[in-house]
Amino acid sequence: MAYYEIIFGSGCAWCNRYIIETEYPTTDYGALVDALIDYAREKKYNFIVTDYEYVNDDTIRVSDGWEYHSDEYVVGGNYGDILVHHGTFMINEITENEINNDEVVEV
Repeated sequence: MAYYEIIFGSGCAWCNRYIIETEYPTTDYGALVDALIDYAREKKYNFIVTDYEYVNDDTIRVSDGWEYHSDEYVVGGNYGDILVHHGTFMINEITENEINNDEVVEV
């Protein structure tokens, strides 16, 4: 097994951390992001946006009127959903001992 942490948030006030478990090590970080977005959509987490429109090439407007620039979100998953991360977004390979009590998403 291989484990990857995805950390995202404002960076100063808060950050979320989710663990992605894969059968084998991977360099396909897009697939890891897709798995997290689909998982979070299923769980109805509020950092996933499903109703949005593009204002221009690097800005989206969500259904409540907020606008996000391309450095504040990533697009992925089976439905092209938006994960709003507010600026901090990191993926790191970790060991099983580093999981702690964080949620694990199996790929």
